[in-house]
Parts: sequence; C-alpha cells; structure tokens
Amino acid sequence: MMARSILIILLFTHLLIGITSTCTLSYIFSNENVIYVDSSNVNDPLENGSREHPFDKIQEGINAAPNGATVKVLSGIYVENIVVEKSINLIGENAEDTIINANYNGHGIIVGAGSIVISGFTIMNAYNAKGYMPPNRAHAIDIRHGNVKIERCVIRNSLVGIYLGGASNNVISNISIQGAWIGVWMEFGSCKNTIENCHVYGCDWGIHIKESSNDNTIKNCILHDNHKNSINIVLSSSRNIIENCVLYGETDTAIDISWYSDNNVVENCIIRDINGEKAYDGIYLYACVNNIIRNCKIYNIKQFGILIGELENGVICTYGNIIQNCTIHNCFRGINFWNGLNNVITQCIFYNNKHQ
Repeated sequence: MMARSILIILLFTHLLIGITSTCTLSYIFSNENVIYVDSSNVNDPLENGSREHPFDKIQEGINAAPNGATVKVLSGIYVENIVVEKSINLIGENAEDTIINANYNGHGIIVGAGSIVISGFTIMNAYNAKGYMPPNRAHAIDIRHGNVKIERCVIRNSLVGIYLGGASNNVISNISIQGAWIGVWMEFGSCKNTIENCHVYGCDWGIHIKESSNDNTIKNCILHDNHKNSINIVLSSSRNIIENCVLYGETDTAIDISWYSDNNVVENCIIRDINGEKAYDGIYLYACVNNIIRNCKIYNIKQFGILIGELENGVICTYGNIIQNCTIHNCFRGINFWNGLNNVITQCIFYNNKHQ
C-alpha cells in the first residue's frame, strides 16, 4: 500500500512539472478546437470554420469560437473592424501576408474581455473620419483589460498603434509600429505591462505613458525618428523601468520623464545621434523626483545629453534624481541643470562635450 501511495505521488508530481513547463508557450490554450478563416473562401454555402470550409471573415471565426479555441487566419487581406470579447488565440499565418485593413473606419481590433493571444498580423489604416478625439479616436489594437498578449505583429499607417486604457498585466512583444501619431499609449492606471523586443519608429510619440500608469517595463526595444519623444512618461506615472533599449534619430527628446512621475529607472540604454526640430535632448527630467539613470551611453546629442529641471511657478520641483555610471560625450552640454535640488551625479564619464 505504501509503494502504491508513493507511485501516485510521483505521478502527480510529474504531472505538475509538465503543466508548469507548458506555461512558457505563447499560446495560452490548447489547440484541440481550431476555427479556420480564409479570405479566399467566398460564397461557400458550407462554410463552418473547418479546414475544408473555413469562414471568410475573421469576425465570423471569432463569433463561432468557444472560449479556449484557436482562430487560425490564413494569409489574405481582411477588410474588417474586429471585436474580441472571449478567451481565444487569434493567430495569423504570418505577419507579412495576413493583413487586417481597418479601411479608415475605426479600430483594427478591440479587445474588450477575455485572456487573449493575438499573433501574426499586419494591422493598418486604423483611422476614423469623424476626428482624432474620443470617442472617435481609432487604434490599431485597443485593449481595455488585462491578460492579453500581442506578439509578432506589424502596425502601420494608424492613428494609434496599441492603446491600453486602464489595462494591466499585458505583454506586447516583437511588434513593429511605424508612422502612428502614438506608437504605444498607456493611460488611466495601466500598470504592470511589458513592452519587449519592439521596433517603434516614424511616430510623433513612440511610447506614451501617462496618468498613474505605474510599474510598467520597456526592455530590449529600438525606438528612432519619433518626432516629439521616443519614450514619454508623464502625469504621476511612477516606478516604470526602461532597460536595454536603443534610441536615436530625429526626435526632440529621446526620453522625457516629467510632471510628478517619480522613482522611474532608465538603465543600460544607448541614446545617440539625437537631432530634432525643437529641443534635441537625450533625457529630460522635469517636475519629478527620485528617478535613476544608470549605466547608459549618451552621445552625439545636438543639445543636452541630460537636461534636469526648470522652475514651476518659481518653485524648484526636480530633485533627488540620480545619474550613475553613465558615459556622455560629443554633446553641446553633457548635463544641464536649469533648476534642481539634491540631484546626484556619480561615477560618470564626460568627454568631447562643448560644455561638460
């Protein structure tokens, strides 16, 4: 009896190990229930989502899918505005040839509910002819809740690439975003999200984090030629981490942390060749406290490598920030203090700046 009990325990332990190992996969559900979509299968009276008779619209596949299913979308152009409100995997055959065209008629994909993986699409032309302001503003992907993973997608020619409004615990991975007003926009307390291995370029703002959006991580990303800021953290958004990123090109300021956004960390980043129309700074800290910039390389900046502080209504409001172990060279001025208090520069190297 004892041997039998030990065997049962060992089998149960092995089962738990097996379950744990599968959690690293991108897809969050099994593929036992697969719904197929193929844009070329038009006018099929037998369409039912099977491999032989796929739906020709993505929304039809989503509507037919039960929770836990995978909707597999074959290559093609899908002129749709899609809504997902269930827990599914929405998987395109490949991002280059599986295209969701919002056709200037609003959002590309709205994720309203459910634990969802979206992978393998190009999403384009997410605009709204009624205007840019809510409720008319259009997003290529619009997320309003948590537990969503967006991966291996291309977003182009859209007003906003990925929008998170009050949405937490999401992952944005291996995404290319080009030519948006804002590449990734988090607001209204969007917290604990991860943006990783993404390429954001040719936008006005690359990544825009605002209004109490805390504890987010941006890592291993390349951001360049975003005209205003590549990364902008404002309005009481704190404890965010920017790490192992490369930022360069024609932008006013590569990283802007301001307006009561405190305790953020920028580390192991390269900021180079900044040459914008108005400001041309590497990092700008304003009206914020206790932020840390460390182990960064900042060079070839047209104006200031790092700009710290200005007065707000005659009051010094930028203080307690730490610049540590950074190398700053070939700038007009390495670090410029307008007004600040108790900011610390330690173990940094400066050379070839017109003013160190």
